[in-house]
Amino acid sequence: MDVVELVLRRHGFEKLNPVQQEAVDRGLLSDKNMLVAAPTASGKTLIGEIAMIKSVLEGKKAVYLAPLRALAAEKYYYFRESRPEYKVAITTGDYHKSGRELSSYDIIVATYERFDSLIRNNAPRLGNVGVIILDEIHLVGYPKRGPVVEMIVARTNTRLIGLSATIGNPEELAERLEAVLVKSERRPVPLRYGALLNNKIVWEDGIEYVDKMKSPYETIVKRSLYLGGQVLVFREARRRAESLAKKLADLTRRFLTKEDLDKLRPIAAELSTLQYAKEREIASLVLQGVAYHHAGLSREARELIEKAFRSRALKVLVATPTLAAGVNLPARTVVPFLKRYDRTLGISVEIPVMEFRQMAGRAGRPDYDEYGEVIAIVKNKRDLSMYFTRYVYGPPEPAISKLTELRYLRTYVLVAVSEGYREKGEIEHLFSKTLGRRQLKGMDRLIPEVLKELKEIEMITSRGNRYLPTRLGALTIRFYLMPYTVYDAIRTFRLNEPSEPYAYLHLLYFLEDMYDSIPYQVQTDEPEYPIGEPFEELPFDIDRFALYNSARFANILYRRINEEDVNKILEEYRLYAGDFAMMKDSAERIIYSLSRITDAIGIKDHAKVLSELSIRVKYGVREELLELVSLEGVGRVIARRMYNYGIRTLEDVYEACLSGELMNIEGIGEKRMKKICESVKRALHREF
Repeated sequence: MDVVELVLRRHGFEKLNPVQQEAVDRGLLSDKNMLVAAPTASGKTLIGEIAMIKSVLEGKKAVYLAPLRALAAEKYYYFRESRPEYKVAITTGDYHKSGRELSSYDIIVATYERFDSLIRNNAPRLGNVGVIILDEIHLVGYPKRGPVVEMIVARTNTRLIGLSATIGNPEELAERLEAVLVKSERRPVPLRYGALLNNKIVWEDGIEYVDKMKSPYETIVKRSLYLGGQVLVFREARRRAESLAKKLADLTRRFLTKEDLDKLRPIAAELSTLQYAKEREIASLVLQGVAYHHAGLSREARELIEKAFRSRALKVLVATPTLAAGVNLPARTVVPFLKRYDRTLGISVEIPVMEFRQMAGRAGRPDYDEYGEVIAIVKNKRDLSMYFTRYVYGPPEPAISKLTELRYLRTYVLVAVSEGYREKGEIEHLFSKTLGRRQLKGMDRLIPEVLKELKEIEMITSRGNRYLPTRLGALTIRFYLMPYTVYDAIRTFRLNEPSEPYAYLHLLYFLEDMYDSIPYQVQTDEPEYPIGEPFEELPFDIDRFALYNSARFANILYRRINEEDVNKILEEYRLYAGDFAMMKDSAERIIYSLSRITDAIGIKDHAKVLSELSIRVKYGVREELLELVSLEGVGRVIARRMYNYGIRTLEDVYEACLSGELMNIEGIGEKRMKKICESVKRALHREF
């Protein structure tokens, strides 16, 4: 039985669809690289799976790369369920770790950043990888993630299979991948495109008159729910998504059945127990058949909302475009937006075609719908014409490399040197394999300038015509930081004596790796003053607005490590839980990495403060709880209860385990107590 038949039988399919068959005909079962550019739900995952199973049957590993943790988790569960005979692993964090534990797995699912870190930390320890699947490869044209995708491609000699739903220059990208291009516009669930203008939907092939409600969104939702399909509405901003979901509740509740409510009640009950007050409020919306979804929500809240929508009991979901680029969550009807307010220009501007295609691609549920509907809202005939001309029939924009943005180029030139590319010609040859080199001829001029800069900031050194990483440069790459993050931090530490935690949190705001994790709400022109003491000397200038913003940023994290109520912090600073989590996680990662680097190069006093601070940021605890939160099963809440009870050290915990006194602490049952006691036993190297 060949690989294709094995995969088809496992999923209960009789034959490949046309896109999948073309991929097989053009070399999927060979060792050729391949780029598959086809619409959402066209069966691209199965193409990747065939290549992966082929690799595993040949005694090699298969790697599946996804851009987001949520999407990686979705693929992990998919492969674990469909391939129980193989060992499937997922790895999405801990960038400083080598991944040695992954060597025993057959299929590895990872985010792009995590796999990039594995390459930096000696990826051969993974074993013999036969194929790498690059999902959502069109993100090669996006800031931040695009350079990571490009440099993974440039640095690997393993077979590559790229998957993309929307890309304007697939031929160019296929050439860079040295790949066979399989391109298709076919969808298993065909799409109908229409636009609502007043009380009529103008379709490609006719006009449909509809009942006009208070708002155009209500008009589309009412019509679509009457026809029995779920609706996914996209809004350009989080506040607008939330507001619209609340306005639709009166309408959506009318379409709920008893069976729907039976499915929604347990999900609403879980939502009502979440940590963040604002997210607990979503429970009441869910019981009315509607919810909102955006990146500002915590992972737990997003997963519960997705579960409700997949159950088909939640009738309408109002989301921002992050959902379109994330998990697979289709609906019968999708309502996209066409314009977004540009703060720089002060006007609304048309969104890219690629972004529209991402939203539209969520229309039509395989196995449920014979067709999907994409219905935009337009105000006049001009917008109607633009909608069909540009968005429905026009091509998406080409993916343009972001690799020449200096912070990325600087990082990956240092990566190249640390991975053994010693001469300028070797480094230039590596970058010649990238999309950036093809599109941006100035890269050849930039590389020598970047090499010179890396020498000036002590990341590399040279011997004749050869470049070598310094110890500082090698550590920077190992701990997945950008060069100027480390350079600016080390300069600051050398100028100042060890300080209180606030100073380090304040410095963090200015470090390059933190830029993309500072929520928009944190940036402000309003005066805010430090509630702690920053470092006396910083090796860079700070203007008035940076002073206010950095104080605001540091104040938020400082209040967290002093155990202030998180909901109070979120409300006062108008922060979303998801943004707060991203900010906290990035801060913890950077601080931890700097603690290891400073310790390795002999700045021990600062290293000790940083090491403790990384734990405090992770758990949100005062210094006296550091020992307790080191134990498995003990978080910030349980640790504080234990401390207040009088159990304050590992020795105290050990004695409480012997006496059974731990069970007197609220929140500690028999299962948790066993976990804590096993952990303290290991920590103290004792037996009971």
